[in-house]
Amino acid sequence: MNYFIVNIFNQFYFFNEDSEKRSQDFLISSKYYLREEYDSDVENETITKIILAKGDGVFLDINSLGNKHFFNVYFLEWHDEYIQENYFKYNTDATQKIEEWFQNQYIEASENAFQDMIYSEQKNEDGYFVTASFSDIWYKGEELLRELDEKNVSYEVVRYSKSSFNKGASGFGETVIIWVAKKFGDLVWDSVKKKVTGDRATITSSPSIDYLIDYITETLNESKIHLELTGIDILESGDNQISFSTPFKDIIIICDKKYKVKSLKVNNKTQTGI
Repeated sequence: MNYFIVNIFNQFYFFNEDSEKRSQDFLISSKYYLREEYDSDVENETITKIILAKGDGVFLDINSLGNKHFFNVYFLEWHDEYIQENYFKYNTDATQKIEEWFQNQYIEASENAFQDMIYSEQKNEDGYFVTASFSDIWYKGEELLRELDEKNVSYEVVRYSKSSFNKGASGFGETVIIWVAKKFGDLVWDSVKKKVTGDRATITSSPSIDYLIDYITETLNESKIHLELTGIDILESGDNQISFSTPFKDIIIICDKKYKVKSLKVNNKTQTGI
């Protein structure tokens, strides 16, 4: 079974009193859905329906982790000043079209149905996080994963993110983060370097993703259901920065090279109209 969380935001861009451009996200819809069969054809059709629901002015971020998939839809709005009231009244028709599409093509569910989802199958085993990013193309990451399958590499996809920007001109991109055991590290890194260049590919030693998830849930009393892994970076100090997100928070963990947690930072990022 595949599990889907569909979050829809109004994202307002405005100028503050110092004429600086700022933005504010407002969550206007959050729904849960299930679907047994899910592949690139189903995904592409869903993406098309989401974009056409509004047309111009949509940013879509799809983040897949195991059998859990986040569809984060941002309706882009530009205003001369900060909109604080009635923000939830914008894009109601587009929101309704998207919700109706999912209701017809997926099975609507409650949060309780997500208790059995699989976030990760690795359990506290040392290994590597390998990140590969691609611009102006989708499904390049799938080519990489097929290559690893052909080489009989055991890996886990901990994040597969696709983004689409539609505001005048369009742009695409994707990022795949995989976890591999230490014995496969060199083999996987060689495959990644052949497909991407420069700082669009990184490798860092790591424990299992479960270690980080458990740390957040225990420290912040945060539900695993809404946690998205959004990035893994190596800082100039050599420390590792691991970023997570929920509809309302950005969570940043700084760890040393042995993944001992040095700091935890939480930023509130949205308001809600639901």
